[in-house]
Amino acid sequence: LNLPYPPSTYCVSIDSVKQQIVIQTRNRKYYKRVGLPELSEFGLELDEQRLSWRHQQTSLFVSYARPVPGAPMQLLMLA
Repeated sequence: LNLPYPPSTYCVSIDSVKQQIVIQTRNRKYYKRVGLPELSEFGLELDEQRLSWRHQQTSLFVSYARPVPGAPMQLLMLA
């Protein structure tokens, strides 16, 4: 996907009820929900503090830090 919007357009958050990461633009041109079944298998809930994202050129990188010590795992790259 080509995501040509500036970084200030994106809103990346966690839906605590559905336990999904929500990626959307403020101009309502893009909307996506991403689940992490690996965490729900262990009964772990998503934590907003473990979520990070960055925008580079036309790509949005979303990462969620592992609940155990280690490097963050990259969930997806939208380019």
